[in-house]
Amino acid sequence: MQKKEEMRKMILQKRSNLPSAKVEQWSKKIRQKFWQLFEDKSFRKIMAYASIRKEVETFTLLDEILENGYLLYLPYTKTELKELGIAKINNLELDLRIGNFSIQEPIPARRLDEIPDQLDLVIVPAAAFSRSGYRIGYGGGYYDKFLAQLSSETLKVGFCYHKFLLASVPVEEHDQAVDIIITEQEIVRLKNEV
Repeated sequence: MQKKEEMRKMILQKRSNLPSAKVEQWSKKIRQKFWQLFEDKSFRKIMAYASIRKEVETFTLLDEILENGYLLYLPYTKTELKELGIAKINNLELDLRIGNFSIQEPIPARRLDEIPDQLDLVIVPAAAFSRSGYRIGYGGGYYDKFLAQLSSETLKVGFCYHKFLLASVPVEEHDQAVDIIITEQEIVRLKNEV
């Protein structure tokens, strides 16, 4: 879809030009909103992502997830299958290495064969989200395939900067929406019971 690819390229270019101080400031606000929203919930298993290239920064959040006793999972790419795998992380320094697409990924010893039962919450990265929960990702379809495999009970949470929260984005048949979007300015709830 040409329009989606053009939007992706434009948004990623704009994001790459964000000042690092803004990325840090906005990421902190998003992290605070995340904890305000979920600190009273009985979540146990949380999947997040290792941030790169001016995405909403997650490494502080990953440390907080571990420090607060949650079970942390991170994705890795199975490039030959064009899909995501998942791994349980106990220690960020020991369990991660630079992998595909220059993303820090779990070492092979931490990787699981299948998605854990009752994965409570998945934090989803994107270049942009629409207000209806659809995303412009990075063009590989990895997350859409992964999200389609999750239980309907798993809460899907999108992180993005408010300037990349759009009225709409092109949607294809295989695209998967998130249930909540958190920006530095607001929380968009798309699933009523959250």
